[in-house]
Amino acid sequence: MNNKTFTHIVILLFFLADLSAFGQSLMPANIFTDHMVLQRDKIVPIWGKASPKEKIKVEFAGQIKTTRAGADGKWIVRLDPLVASAVGRDMSISGKSEVLIKDILVGEVWICSGQSNMFMSPARYLKLEVWFHWLKICVALM
Repeated sequence: MNNKTFTHIVILLFFLADLSAFGQSLMPANIFTDHMVLQRDKIVPIWGKASPKEKIKVEFAGQIKTTRAGADGKWIVRLDPLVASAVGRDMSISGKSEVLIKDILVGEVWICSGQSNMFMSPARYLKLEVWFHWLKICVALM
C-alpha cells in the first residue's frame, strides 16, 4: 500500500467517524450512566448535548421535564427532589433519538477523593476491627 492510498483511507475513516457522531446527536453528559445513584431530596440537574434548538424530554420516577437545546446544542433540565429508592429505575432522554439509562437508584451520593484511608482495602478494615475488639476486651479487664 502506498502513502497516497493510506492517506485516503485515514481521511475516509475520520470522515466516517464524524458522520457516526453526527447521526447520534442526542447525548447526556458522560456522568450519566447505567447503575448510577442520584442524590435524594435535592433538585437534580440532568444535562447534555443535542442538535441546536432540538426539543429534549427527560422522563424519570414519574417526572417529565422538557427543554430545548441552545444554539450551541447544550441543554439542561432539573428534576424535582426525589425520594430515596432501593429499586433501580430507567431514565429516558429523548429528542430526535432516544437514550435509555438503566438501573438508576436514588439515595445518598458521597464523593470521596484524596483521603489516605481510601487506599485501605475492606479486608484490612476487618482486621483492624477485630484488633480494636480485642483491645477493648483487654482494657476492660485492666
